[in-house]
Amino acid sequence: LLKLFRLLILNGKLTEIQTAILAYPPATTFLLTLLNDPKLSVQYESLIFLRELTYGNQNIQKVIAFQNSFELLFEIIIQNGSNEGGDIIIETIQLIKALLKENVSNQNYFREIGCIIKLIDLLILQESDAWILTDNKNAIIMHTLKLITLLATINDPIGVQHNQTAIFQTKLMEKVAGLALGRINAPNIRVQA
Repeated sequence: LLKLFRLLILNGKLTEIQTAILAYPPATTFLLTLLNDPKLSVQYESLIFLRELTYGNQNIQKVIAFQNSFELLFEIIIQNGSNEGGDIIIETIQLIKALLKENVSNQNYFREIGCIIKLIDLLILQESDAWILTDNKNAIIMHTLKLITLLATINDPIGVQHNQTAIFQTKLMEKVAGLALGRINAPNIRVQA
């Protein structure tokens, strides 16, 4: 079913799918329950579909976000090894970014329920990481840094001030500065940080 929906999206039917899902509220609840499926492949496909579904539609972003999706997404991150995890962590971070992109109310909600501090775990490095990062860990850190940039640079002056304050208060900025100025052998991460 998810692959069929993704195929329809690729064939230019995104708006029709978004309209149908908004017209039938239990659809988003069903899609979010797929993220709890014991099969990793179902979780992975669900993450991709939900990310594609949110594209350019703030109403769907809001409906998904306010069904405890941020909490659920961070549970997926923890269950799959945080920044030591694989592609499912990358897709989870990308879905979080998609839910927050250009959506001030979702960003406020994300901040208010304490999700900004949870980003720190995605930036933690081990001693051995100073010399070489796995491709997945590099991608996870890069996507997390882009998520932090998204939160710190939105077009809402009040929201950006609150986000920047939360980033500073949670010591997330210290972690980012450590990546920028530390001994990590990953120029892309140092530049992004």
